[in-house]
Amino acid sequence: MQNNEYSHIPFSECQVMTDDDGQNIYIYHNGSEVLSDYNHTGFYLETAIALFMAIKDQNQSWMTLGNLWKLRNCIRENLNHNLKLDRLIYGESFDGSNASTLTPLTENRFNEIIKKIQSLDEYATI
Repeated sequence: MQNNEYSHIPFSECQVMTDDDGQNIYIYHNGSEVLSDYNHTGFYLETAIALFMAIKDQNQSWMTLGNLWKLRNCIRENLNHNLKLDRLIYGESFDGSNASTLTPLTENRFNEIIKKIQSLDEYATI
């Protein structure tokens, strides 16, 4: 997603699709594919999408495809480097599988996640 002309697109204006076997996620804007990811490599984008979708006000200016991709990378870094930031990322009440138990993400918590990961791993690719 780096240097992507689509990073500014509001998430609320997009449609999320998967292929028949759920191995790939595609995001469309105005009928054109603007973002895709291989879902079978860790469910990072799927999880980031679930966090964005848990937010009641989908029209917040910070909820862009660029920030969705940053959140995806934060989830990946947390998992792959065992940073133990699950509560910060998912919230106190997340049961590990039910998306309805996610604590809705805020812009402040999103920024805190990025800062915390960068402080724990200076080589993190966010």
